[in-house]
Amino acid sequence: MNMLADEHAGLSDELSALDRVLESFAPDMDIEAIPPLRIVGRVTWAAKGEITRAVFAVLRKANGPMTTDAIAQRVAEDRGEAMSPRIRKSVYKALDQARQRGNVEAVLGGWRNGSG
Repeated sequence: MNMLADEHAGLSDELSALDRVLESFAPDMDIEAIPPLRIVGRVTWAAKGEITRAVFAVLRKANGPMTTDAIAQRVAEDRGEAMSPRIRKSVYKALDQARQRGNVEAVLGGWRNGSG
């Protein structure tokens, strides 16, 4: 509990210092009228690299080229989710990045592993 009190005191001191700087540059400014920043955290529905790994797993099992929609549908099923635009976009992004690295190929009929 002491650590939280110390952290609060430190943040309070920093905020007071910032107020003094603002007052020195703009003495007429009403500091209380400045709206607080709204910090929006990124809500992740998949861990970093999880979709890419899922895409590669689907392509490894495929008998031939697969469309983005077919890959996205299989990824959604494997994750136990319904197909959604969010999943399709994430799958396409993973495929495009893998294509740029040479790991997959865009061919007539869809995508396949870069190794053939």
